[in-house]
Amino acid sequence: MGGAIAQLLTINHPEKVKSLASLMASSGNPNLPPAEESAMKAMGTPPPNTTNADSLAAYLVNIYKALGTLDGDAILKERALLNVNRSWHPEGATRQVAAVLIGDNCDRREQLAKIKVPVTIIHGDKDPLVNVAAGKELAATIPQAKLLLVQGMGHAVSNKYVKTVADGIIANARSAK
Repeated sequence: MGGAIAQLLTINHPEKVKSLASLMASSGNPNLPPAEESAMKAMGTPPPNTTNADSLAAYLVNIYKALGTLDGDAILKERALLNVNRSWHPEGATRQVAAVLIGDNCDRREQLAKIKVPVTIIHGDKDPLVNVAAGKELAATIPQAKLLLVQGMGHAVSNKYVKTVADGIIANARSAK
């Protein structure tokens, strides 16, 4: 959802944006390949009705795995517990999923083609939620956009890919005038 928000900010307020890094996002073209069923099932499964942090963390770990993370169970559980303990509001997640579904069917290609700031599109070639075709289309739609296709990355920035993703964002930001 962050990629769509960043795109909309760049489209609607170009004077406030010097560069755009769009991660694991689409143009909103409803004709792109859909998400894999396993990822949608994980995202659509309601959380357990409990306040037990370990149960909630296990639920999140299953989602992280369905989204293609390569990090091990201990790292995923630690990450999930941080999320649960920081702010657990399942009704907010439901609203976020609804916003994503709307955004993914709100075609922004015409507006994206007018972007003039430096853009890097970062997408994993194993993304089960936002098909890699979306990243390729986005790079082709935005003039002079650079595509950083990360081999093996899903719809999560696993620890293995943090440096690659960060380097791509930094290089793009540095190219801004």
